[in-house]
Amino acid sequence: MTQSSSSSSTPRPVENEKGITAEEYEQIIATQSAEQIIIEVSTGVKLACKAWGPSDSDVRVMAVHGWMDNSNSFDLLAPFLAHHHIRVLCIDLLGHGRSPYIPLWCSYSFADHLATIMDVAHTIGWSRFAILGHSMGGALASVLASTLPESIISFASIDILGPYTRDLRARETIANSLRERNKIVHRKSQFYSSIDEAVEKYKRRNPLISDRAAKLLLKRGTVSVVQPGGKTGLIFRHDPRLVAPSPYSFRESDVIEMLGAIQAPTFLVIASTSAARVKIEEPGLETPFKRRLCALKNLQKYMKIEGSHHVHLDNPQAFANQLANFFIDAHNKSESDNPDCAVSSHPPPPPLVLKAKL
Repeated sequence: MTQSSSSSSTPRPVENEKGITAEEYEQIIATQSAEQIIIEVSTGVKLACKAWGPSDSDVRVMAVHGWMDNSNSFDLLAPFLAHHHIRVLCIDLLGHGRSPYIPLWCSYSFADHLATIMDVAHTIGWSRFAILGHSMGGALASVLASTLPESIISFASIDILGPYTRDLRARETIANSLRERNKIVHRKSQFYSSIDEAVEKYKRRNPLISDRAAKLLLKRGTVSVVQPGGKTGLIFRHDPRLVAPSPYSFRESDVIEMLGAIQAPTFLVIASTSAARVKIEEPGLETPFKRRLCALKNLQKYMKIEGSHHVHLDNPQAFANQLANFFIDAHNKSESDNPDCAVSSHPPPPPLVLKAKL
C-alpha cells in the first residue's frame, strides 16, 4: 500500500524505546485534543465516542474500556499515540459513559459488547484495525482477535488476559443471575453531593487508583442532577444494572483455546499489583494465568509495569513508547504480508458519524 502523501498523517516510529520521564510525557500529551463524536450504527443505536489523532492515519486503533469505566480511561495514553500519528477511537460501551442504556427487558452480555465494537467498525469503514483494551475491554479484545483474525491487525491488553471464568455450573449461573435481576432491574443511581464524595465511592472499588485517574474517569462518568428539594449533586452515568451477574460464563478450556487461536501480534501489560502478576511469580505453580500466557502464539511484548489495575492512567509513560511502536510495526508488517487486505489511506467519510458537543 502507498503511504499517505500527507506527512502529518504518516505514522512515525517512536525514537526513545526505553521510555520517557513523566514530565516529558505530560508535555507531549498536552499538545493533543480529542474529538467528541456520536456514531449511529446500523441498529439505530447512537454510541458516544472520543477520537484522538489524524482521521486519515493509516494506523487505526479501537480502544475499549473496562467494566463501569468509560472512554476517558484512555485520556492519558491515547494522546501519546495520537502525537505519533495514530488514530485512536475510544468507545463508550452501552450502559457506560455517555452511551445509552439498554431497555429494561434486556440484559447486558459479553456477546452484545462484542457486537457493538464490530458495529462501530463497520459503520466507520474500518475493515481491519488494531484493538486495545483495559480490563473487561481487554477480554473483549482478546475474543475479537481470536474469532475475527481477518479484522484484527494487532491486539494489546492492559492488566488482563482473556475473559473471566467461573467455577459455577450453567444451572447455578443462570439461577443466580435471575434471582439478582429481580433486585437490580429497577435499581436507582446513588446521589453524591460533590465530586470528591463520588471519587471516594469509586476508590472503594479501586483502592489503589490515584485521585487524578479517578477524577478523569468520573469527569465523563458522572452527571449533575437536582433533587426534588433543590439540592444539586452528582450521580454515576453508568447503568446501575451493570452489576447484575451474567447468566453466561466462559469455561477455562474455552479461554485457553481462544487465546491459542489469536494470530495477531500481541502486546500485554500487567501491573505490578495485579492479582495475575502475583500468581505468575509463584514458583512451581501452574496457574490459570500462566497457562493463558503460554497459550499465546504471537506474543510480541510482555511488560510488567509498576502500578495497579489502572496502570495506563497512573503510569502510562512506562510503556507508551513501546505500545506506539508495536501498533506501527504491526501495521507495517500487515501491509507487507497482505497487500490486498490493506486499509485505505483515505476512506470516504462515513455518513453516520456525527460531530457532537458532549
